[in-house]
Amino acid sequence: MEATPLIVELAVALMAATIGAVVAVRLGISPIVGYIVAGIAIGPYTPGLVGDTEVVRAVADIGVVFLMFAIGAQVSLPDLARVGRLASIGGVVQTLVLLGAGYAVGLAIGLSPLEALFLGAVVSNSSSMVLGKVLGDRGETETEHGHTALAWSTVQDLGTIVIIIVLSALATSPGTIAEELPLAIAKAAVFLVVIFVVGSRVVPAIFERMASLGSREVFLLGIAALALGTAYAASLFGISLAIGAFLAGVVVGQSGLSSRVLGEALPFRDLFAGIFFVSIGMLVDPFFLALNLPVALGILLLIIALKGLVIAVLARFLGRSWRSAILTGAVLAQCAEFSFLIARVGTDAGALSDQAFSLMLGASAASVVLAPTVLSLGHRVGAWVDRRSGVGAVVP
Repeated sequence: MEATPLIVELAVALMAATIGAVVAVRLGISPIVGYIVAGIAIGPYTPGLVGDTEVVRAVADIGVVFLMFAIGAQVSLPDLARVGRLASIGGVVQTLVLLGAGYAVGLAIGLSPLEALFLGAVVSNSSSMVLGKVLGDRGETETEHGHTALAWSTVQDLGTIVIIIVLSALATSPGTIAEELPLAIAKAAVFLVVIFVVGSRVVPAIFERMASLGSREVFLLGIAALALGTAYAASLFGISLAIGAFLAGVVVGQSGLSSRVLGEALPFRDLFAGIFFVSIGMLVDPFFLALNLPVALGILLLIIALKGLVIAVLARFLGRSWRSAILTGAVLAQCAEFSFLIARVGTDAGALSDQAFSLMLGASAASVVLAPTVLSLGHRVGAWVDRRSGVGAVVP
């Protein structure tokens, strides 16, 4: 039996992902960076083995679904409520500020207005996966700034749903946006009502029934069916597969079986998410990135310096001590999965050029590599500022 093109490309992508992840872990950085570098290595812009971008991207769509489902399942609405005023106000204001700053920087570096909007969206979001890993490695998940950052990231993720809907409408129908955008928002609102009102009552009951059967296979199939089925249903409403899967995860995450569902979904996520990040890397032109390194570094400063500063100032204004506010800004000063997804939406819609995509992805990947260092620096700066100010934490 001869290997099909799908099997060949899947094998190439998985081997590249494995090698990239091993090297990244040995270097003490996130496997996400290893996946992206592996994708660059087998992409069309570098010599040597070249994978089929379209085939890998088709498989990567499954990775997007399980990645977003797992992220949604980890959303804790009680944690969000605990620091609700801080996270909701701060997250929304910070997102708007970064959207505007990214748009201005994008225009300044020669991007089109639509590309500049995508740049603002990319830099406005922070990775819950990356901040969870960085906080976990330092044993700071249960700290004040740890809880604040996780809740803040949740607000960013929920806001990204609106951003993707708006940007998708702008990218696909720029000439009739006044007509298309209200329709897109209305369809999204209907889907949100269905998924939260109906899903929150029906889905937990279904999983409770499946769990009572005592069959791991049945439970596992139910998870896969829910993630992929909800993603497909979202596409019928004009919403991306990723958003549908994320919302399904949020619904499941509030049920009593959330820990078991997440545990069963993680192997799917880890396997297919690796392919997703490889597919992202295959779209990056490293030679263009090298020739435009100052521009990429400018975007990186936007992600780390400006976003970190804006978050720190907002957190302090909303009641945190300077030390806690600075640490919150430091751990959120990075971009990853949702930012990559936004950039991918832009390329799929033809709104982002390969060059703009490479600049955004290069800077975002660099922010992941630097995330532990930025948090360490935040500790030093926060301790110094606290000693100078003598102000304690005030919890709102």
